[in-house]
Amino acid sequence: MGAVSRSHPVPAAEIPARNIIRGGTRACMARRWLGLALVFAVLGPLARAAPTRFDLPTQPAATALMAFAKQAGVEVLFSFDELKAVQSNAVAGLFEPAEAIDRLLRGTGFTAIRNSAGKFVVVSERNRRRTGEVQGHVVADATGQPVANALVRLVDSTLAVRTRADGFFRLPEVPAEWPTLLVQAEGFTTARVEAVFVAAHRSTQLGPIRLTAGEDLQALEAVVVDASELGGTGPPAFLLEEVIVTPSRFGIEEERGLVAAMLTEADLLALPQVGEDLYRAISHLPGLAADDITARFWVRGAPHDQVLARLDGVELIEPFHMKDTDSSLSILDLETISRLNLLTGGFTAEFGDRLAGVLTMETDRYVRAKPRTTLGMSMTGARVASRGATPSGRSHWLVSARTGYPQVALRVRGADDSTELKPRYHDVFAKWETNLTPNQTLAVHALHAADRMTMNEGTQAQLHSRYGSDYAWLRWQGDFGAVQGEAVLSHAQLSWSRRASGLWNRWYELGAADERELRTTSFRQDWTAKWHPRVLLRAGMQVTTGRADFDYHGFHEALVSTDAGLIKTRQFRDLTVAPAGESWGTYLAVRAQPGGGWTVEPGVRFDGNNYAHDADVSPRFNAAWSRGATTLRFGWGRFHQAQPLYRLGVLDGETRFYPSERAEHRVVGLERRLRGGINLRLEAYERAVNRPQPHWENGVETLESAPEQGYDRLRLDPLRQRARGLELIAERRGTKLSWSGSYGLARSEETLRSGVTIARARDQRHTVYLDVTYTPNRRWQFSLAGQYHTGWPTTELDFHAAPYAEGGTVVYGELRTPFAERLPAYQRVDLRIQRRFELKRGTLRLYVDIFNVFDRENMISYGHNVTVRPDDSLEVRRTRGDLLMPLIPSVGFTWDF
Repeated sequence: MGAVSRSHPVPAAEIPARNIIRGGTRACMARRWLGLALVFAVLGPLARAAPTRFDLPTQPAATALMAFAKQAGVEVLFSFDELKAVQSNAVAGLFEPAEAIDRLLRGTGFTAIRNSAGKFVVVSERNRRRTGEVQGHVVADATGQPVANALVRLVDSTLAVRTRADGFFRLPEVPAEWPTLLVQAEGFTTARVEAVFVAAHRSTQLGPIRLTAGEDLQALEAVVVDASELGGTGPPAFLLEEVIVTPSRFGIEEERGLVAAMLTEADLLALPQVGEDLYRAISHLPGLAADDITARFWVRGAPHDQVLARLDGVELIEPFHMKDTDSSLSILDLETISRLNLLTGGFTAEFGDRLAGVLTMETDRYVRAKPRTTLGMSMTGARVASRGATPSGRSHWLVSARTGYPQVALRVRGADDSTELKPRYHDVFAKWETNLTPNQTLAVHALHAADRMTMNEGTQAQLHSRYGSDYAWLRWQGDFGAVQGEAVLSHAQLSWSRRASGLWNRWYELGAADERELRTTSFRQDWTAKWHPRVLLRAGMQVTTGRADFDYHGFHEALVSTDAGLIKTRQFRDLTVAPAGESWGTYLAVRAQPGGGWTVEPGVRFDGNNYAHDADVSPRFNAAWSRGATTLRFGWGRFHQAQPLYRLGVLDGETRFYPSERAEHRVVGLERRLRGGINLRLEAYERAVNRPQPHWENGVETLESAPEQGYDRLRLDPLRQRARGLELIAERRGTKLSWSGSYGLARSEETLRSGVTIARARDQRHTVYLDVTYTPNRRWQFSLAGQYHTGWPTTELDFHAAPYAEGGTVVYGELRTPFAERLPAYQRVDLRIQRRFELKRGTLRLYVDIFNVFDRENMISYGHNVTVRPDDSLEVRRTRGDLLMPLIPSVGFTWDF
């Protein structure tokens, strides 16, 4: 039997010798570690080993680690039973041992930490605390001489080491936070070093810690030093590639990062939500606005059409189910998304052709040999997902399928028993990823989504619709050390089919027959090259070709004035067009660290197309400055968005493309880590659109299934648009209690060519979000989500009475200034209770969701009662109009095995 050694930092002045447990009578202690494997080094541990040539094919991780230890000449400690079913990545080439073992374990759910003895310890990423190390020197302030045998310890911890004869210390396995250190030595006053910035898997280098002479080692009045004065950010704390220079960034990761407003997968699944929907789950992030019905959130006053969405590298187009009810759900399975980044302004040059924001999503990369299956069901739908890897570990797969039956949610919106509702949707996602070489992967993806809806209210309204979305794409990724690349080749096909007819206000007849189809093929490639440890070059390009087919026939009745009085006439719209063309984009950016805690990234991109003849240049500049626990981020740039082929305004009678829109972003953000684990973030932003396109809005009824035929349809032709605001975010993530809150002060408006300035449709002057999650143990979890915001803008009506040509009097309404009135303030509290069961085969999670716990009546429009008095004057009383969703209880389960 081999030997087992263990090494730990200790809390006392004495550091015991390494305890070596040998075979024989002590063999049972090794079995307690579940077969802990130890491989002895030939060369002994080094703080930074020289590059070594590795040749490690894909194989079980336990076997790979033993081969790695032999080739690297280092000791590796790991649990054989935990890793025997895990497939490693192949590693071939010249690497330092730390980089090689990182590549070996990347994506496996395990990682390696080098301990104080120089050995690698392999631990689960989900079950360990993220740690780094702190190094520095302790010297006497008066003489500058090193202080030997000084005790350096972590406050509120047993972690401690003593300085060497030259005053040097190295404190390993420090939690990746902003801890406080105490430095004590005989004959000196205690020094307290606060706000030491420790990044996971990084070394923070402190400058000389100077001790002043003193009598009492345990003096209560310690000398307090801020770590920033000692270079406590480390030179640099993060690799250049990892520095976040974009303000207005929100993310979801498998584990928590060091950025405020960062959610983990567990945080996301804990939030109350309807339909287990990804877009709805993130709608509580600052700057986003959405009503109860839709999943299409607005971003800082801009509609969702101005947000770029990517899934595993491919651009998604209208990724929503149930488009007839304002796109109520997304086509993405929440539990297959492992990483998400949302940029709400000031994004860098690699993202183009969007004015407002970027949403990038990555699905799970499952590499364990044993497949994993997830089954789920709720009141609105069911889902199944399966993940696994081939026996060789070279390829990995993920398949997910969902189906929905959301009649309940639609009925509570207000449909009565006389309404026949038959909505159905489903979506399927599949991914197969293969390691072509140790440094390259190729993934094949497919995504299919489909909907159908039948609504029948007799003679009042009828709707029959079908929608389809199909994507297929290849994604190549390569990592060649100093150069990384990605290429995506994709094809997408979307279809819209809608038949609607009915009576508005029981009197005006309308109808629409809408057939549309879009086909696109796209190729995108991005490259990143590290020219210098402090200089990174990024460049890329994208080319897209597509064709859209429109076949639209619609009519609606309207009142027309004649000498004989008002009469009803039908207005028809019949258009068949098929625009086609190509678009392209390219960019170049340089990221550099000039020193002084700064990281800057200037960049420029060019976008163009041949169907609207756009040619746009967009300069960008982003910067980040970090010192201690404080980070400042800045973003400025010009942004352009062309009118896409599928957004041609055929439904509103338009057949030409407008020039691309142009905006300028100015964003500044401040982040600060406070004591007690509280993250604070303050951002100020402005988005000025000085070349907006005309657009169509419904001024009153915003939830119509045939909005283009609405009586309140408005064509707005703005001269300029502007959104500006402040966002304050605070959060604390604890073991049992976690909370996050935000306040937004915002104004989003546009100035029409007539000179009138009006609010945008989802302008929210004041917005407050609060999320609280309490996890008393592994079995139970309670989450509460509350929100408040100023009422949305709406349009008031002026009512008039006039003689009808066929006899009698007709009362009709005319729209006043668009969006000049406000609805009452919106308030809602949601609750989720989850219970976890550990079964012989997997884990079962039961949950209860209560939407709108207090049954708050939130209006989406006003109603009016109009009475004609005997003198033919009108009495108009504004009443409660359409309401959003009331209290809705829901139950469901997820079984993971």
